[in-house]
Amino acid sequence: MELRINDRIRTTTIKLFNKVRLNLKYDAIASTFSFEYYFNPNNHDHKELSCIGHYHIAEIWHNDELLLRGYVLSIAFNSSAVAQMVSVGGYSLSGVLEDCDIPVAIDGMTLDNTSLSLTQIASRYLQPFGVGLIVDGVQINEANEVTASQTIVASNTTTATNQENPVTPISEIINNTISNIPVAPTPTNPGSVAAANTSPDGVKDKYGIVITPWGNDTDTVTEKMDTSILTATAQISQNIKAYLSKLASYQNIILSHDQYGNVVFTKAKVNYRSSATYKKGVPGTSMSLSFNGQAMHSHIIATQQADATANAIPFMSTLRNPYVPYVFRPKVITVNQPIDGIDHTLEAAKNYLCNELRNLKVIITTDRWTFPNGKVIRPNHVVTIENDDIYLYKPAKFFIENVELEGDEKQQIAKITCALPSCYDYSQPTYLFAGINEH
Repeated sequence: MELRINDRIRTTTIKLFNKVRLNLKYDAIASTFSFEYYFNPNNHDHKELSCIGHYHIAEIWHNDELLLRGYVLSIAFNSSAVAQMVSVGGYSLSGVLEDCDIPVAIDGMTLDNTSLSLTQIASRYLQPFGVGLIVDGVQINEANEVTASQTIVASNTTTATNQENPVTPISEIINNTISNIPVAPTPTNPGSVAAANTSPDGVKDKYGIVITPWGNDTDTVTEKMDTSILTATAQISQNIKAYLSKLASYQNIILSHDQYGNVVFTKAKVNYRSSATYKKGVPGTSMSLSFNGQAMHSHIIATQQADATANAIPFMSTLRNPYVPYVFRPKVITVNQPIDGIDHTLEAAKNYLCNELRNLKVIITTDRWTFPNGKVIRPNHVVTIENDDIYLYKPAKFFIENVELEGDEKQQIAKITCALPSCYDYSQPTYLFAGINEH
């Protein structure tokens, strides 16, 4: 394991550190980290490394893999008769978007994003923070923050970097970014997902409720991101992450990030082969499965006002939750989409149901940080689990949504939180435990 910190002048590789903890998340705009290191107040390099309020950039590596690049946010010093360690914590470079609002004071920044695509809107709001943007695996904007990987050293010796490059005004960056992205055409067809909601093939269930066909979403993330949004005006003092997440959720796009601190708009690809298979009885590995029925509903009913006419019949979609088959527990949600005449209720119902399904989860705790192939365990991987002790009587695929890595001089522990694949690829869910019971 290796820790590097960049103070925007030099990069220092720290060798004496301990109690590393990383929380790597998939459905989030940032991951978090913490660690401790030895601090000598009389050492010049240690003083420069431990500046308060400088938001230095940290990189944590393991087996030549970058695990996380992010800002040092907190630092705590301690003193006693015995030398104490300094405690440090922070998050991914992209985490700043969760703490900050749209910077309307910047020349060229606006809240009116009418007829822009989500790619253009995200580019506009990410640029002032130096955060890169990736859409479905393609880099749209490069990060322009100084990073530790630019000046890597092999020991505690430090090397100065050239700081004489001119700085481009932020307003110029914003305007150039928007103008250099092709303007997406306004679609003439609302898309296959919305069209599926109007299908006459819905069937009434035993409660007399017409269940909306699930439909097939054939549009790629890139196609959705490049589609003009008719109305997308942000609110004054609106949080950037919340605003982008809201726009992405309308089209069932996942707002995530990568180890480099880029913001990533994507959809989980859960049809990959499993990165590992976990069975009971493996030394150093334990598992648990939990189901929270109180947070589940039998029906998700999404409604939306069709147009500005008060007497207009609202749009409506209803989806059935296969994990609540015997009791009636309906949930009604209102879609707060702009009134544009397009039915968004099916996407909203899918989004809500798939989020509910995260209340069925498996947690795996193991005494290593790596998969069998030697790669570090990360979110956005699929694993196969078979363990009748936790009610999994046959092999089942689960999607890794969160990984907590903890390590010190004695051991390394990984806590892996897994959810149903449907939670992240928005495929129609099926009951995992079919055939186990007599009823």
